[in-house]
Amino acid sequence: MKDKDSKKTDFQEKNLRKANDIDFFVGQRILMRRNLLGWDQKKLADKLGISFQQLQKYEQGKNRISASRLWDISRALGVPIDFFFYDVEESSKEKILYKKETITLVSSFYKIPNRDIASHIFTVAKDLAKFKSFKKS
Repeated sequence: MKDKDSKKTDFQEKNLRKANDIDFFVGQRILMRRNLLGWDQKKLADKLGISFQQLQKYEQGKNRISASRLWDISRALGVPIDFFFYDVEESSKEKILYKKETITLVSSFYKIPNRDIASHIFTVAKDLAKFKSFKKS
């Protein structure tokens, strides 16, 4: 007779309470949206009625987020639930979109009131990116 534990499936063998790559991905999406709104952790945490430390754990993917908490987060950030899972299959790509400097750059770009100037800046940035001869400083 087989041991009771030997019948466990791969799914059952995973520690269901332990955070995983999807939790990290969702946390990064929360961080990205919060930064795009220009909010610090305390502001979002206050809206959710949690500590900023708890929010930090969610954003770092250290703690899992319950369905009801994710619902609350989506309402606070003004996005649908599927926002947190968009492109999850492509999560192995470089995380350039989640870097704080990328979010700051994009946010700053859209704050430029003169769209003609913004268009020129965009063109210059694209042209500079084509040069391979720039030395790293």
